Amino acid sequence: MRQWVGISIRSLVAAGTAIAVLMIVGAVGATLFESRLAVVLGTNEPVATAPVSREAPTPAMELPAMATDPQRPTGGLILPDGTTQPVDAVAAFPDGTLNPPEDISRLGWWVDSGLPGQGSGSVVLAGHIDSNRGKGTAHRWLELRADHLLVLVDATGGRHSYRVTETRSFDKASDFPADLINATTDPERLVLVTCGGPFIGGKTGYRDNVAITARRA
Repeated sequence: MRQWVGISIRSLVAAGTAIAVLMIVGAVGATLFESRLAVVLGTNEPVATAPVSREAPTPAMELPAMATDPQRPTGGLILPDGTTQPVDAVAAFPDGTLNPPEDISRLGWWVDSGLPGQGSGSVVLAGHIDSNRGKGTAHRWLELRADHLLVLVDATGGRHSYRVTETRSFDKASDFPADLINATTDPERLVLVTCGGPFIGGKTGYRDNVAITARRA
């Protein structure tokens, strides 16, 4: 079991990504460093629209040791209908961006979030809702309702069950609630983060961020 590292998310903004300030805090509360984290929660283009050209991100940094932890949830996320969504471990780029896998049929487990079965804190998965190539696997999350059962499968085949408690949408112009991701001592929970709401175009793309929270079953 690895020691928990606190994640403080201060804000999310638009421009096709969700930008936040990341503060890593050790067990004694000392600040180790601050950087900017951009979690890409969707491509923010409707299916029929050509992708927006942007500078390619810098190469991804090497995954930390916890990415090989036996409890990492890379066995997949099982939805209520039995569909398994594949999950890859993803870490932030040196420039601070955190992208779900380029393959929109796969999800990303943020390696700096929690591990299933550790008993406390948030296990964070991010996924694309769609792209110019079609619907992303995270679009299924918008069908989830309270009490739906989700199962995370870890690298050993162990299963960790969660029940959906709420789905919340946040205008990208507003601050993202840090309590969804910053949990370190709260009971363990699964947090799924993607885009949602109407597509309004421009730098905003989809108007909202959507977070689905599920508690251990």
